[in-house]
Amino acid sequence: MAQQTKGQKPATAPKKRRSRPTVAQVGPHPVDVHVGSRVRLARLLAGRTQQWLAAQVSLTFQQVQKYERGANRISCSMLSEFASALDRAIPWFFLEGPVEASEAGKIDQAVGERQRLTYELTSNFAKIKNERARQHLVALVRAFADSQSGKDSVEAEPAPRKASA
Repeated sequence: MAQQTKGQKPATAPKKRRSRPTVAQVGPHPVDVHVGSRVRLARLLAGRTQQWLAAQVSLTFQQVQKYERGANRISCSMLSEFASALDRAIPWFFLEGPVEASEAGKIDQAVGERQRLTYELTSNFAKIKNERARQHLVALVRAFADSQSGKDSVEAEPAPRKASA
């Protein structure tokens, strides 16, 4: 073993060069951002808070925020935990893949509003106790959706009715 003399620094291995840029240099990868946004969507559709999800996967809600924004990359094991907690299959988080960066800003705003409205609709729908009222509401939403997609809204199935006594 080589002896070190006073005043000399120990020999160090040369620094390894990175083959690709870091997140700090170029920002998060679009797939990481997309998967994070799908975690957020799954959480909102389930009517859950970031604190609830954090408790399910042993994280802080701030860490969940970072995952949802794409600031932290989600590992395979963490994605598996999110999928289990949110009752989703892992491939669901990759559906409707990432978009080009130039389109992302426009879409993020629209998706954010759509997610907020979806969350509001589902959380309020869950509070409706009357089954018949829920069925009528589903029929109404289906009729609107059919009319928007070009289907004849007259063909929308009405909610089932109970026989009169």
